[in-house]
Amino acid sequence: MTTGDGREGGAARGASPPGPPIGTGPASGVAAGPPSSDDGRPPSACDLVVVGAGIVGLAVAREALRRRPGLRVAVLEREDRVAAHQTGHNSGVAHSGLYYRPGSLKARLTVEGVAALYAYCAEHGIAHERCGKVVVATRPEEVPRLAELERRGRANGVPGLQRLDPAGVREHEPHVRGLDGLWSPNTGIVDYDGVARALAAEVRALGGTLHLGCTVTGLGRRDGRVTVGHAPADVGASPRGGRAAVGH
Repeated sequence: MTTGDGREGGAARGASPPGPPIGTGPASGVAAGPPSSDDGRPPSACDLVVVGAGIVGLAVAREALRRRPGLRVAVLEREDRVAAHQTGHNSGVAHSGLYYRPGSLKARLTVEGVAALYAYCAEHGIAHERCGKVVVATRPEEVPRLAELERRGRANGVPGLQRLDPAGVREHEPHVRGLDGLWSPNTGIVDYDGVARALAAEVRALGGTLHLGCTVTGLGRRDGRVTVGHAPADVGASPRGGRAAVGH
């Protein structure tokens, strides 16, 4: 069966030289600003450290701040921008939920998540297109597999699925030839880099801080606190709920 997507890649940058731990001081809220701007040196102490400013890490930081206003959250990112690795170097596809076993958590989260993703993009003016996808069976032995995808998709609640004969396949994509096809109109493409920038802006608007060019070098404990070693300084997570979240 044929369907097209997929690219990968990444960028790496060397760590800046280590520096001494900075002094203890009160954390302060930060107003929203440019999504890849830097909030300077990390705080000496906070409630939650998120390692990595990819889409997962930024979503974790945003959700924590939404659930617990006033939480001191610092996001540490080794690159000079958000979404520098997998988030900014994927196929950009927003999957509809065809492929996953009905009843599985992955199936439910994909169907619910793609709806939430489209809504978030519309709300924040992020480039996206619900362009649809045609999955095509090109050999007789693939037709039962296509039928299974249709069964899974319908069981998962994927909207708008339509089985296509060869003429229907050509109508959707004149350059494709196949024995059978499945049209999934809710599949789309999204600027995930733009999603990450919007999440970063929300994190900062909610009082979190974003620290770029900050390479995490290790985790430890010191004086009853979880510490996150990084270049150029150390961040301590306070005992009143200190956690480290990896999201990159």
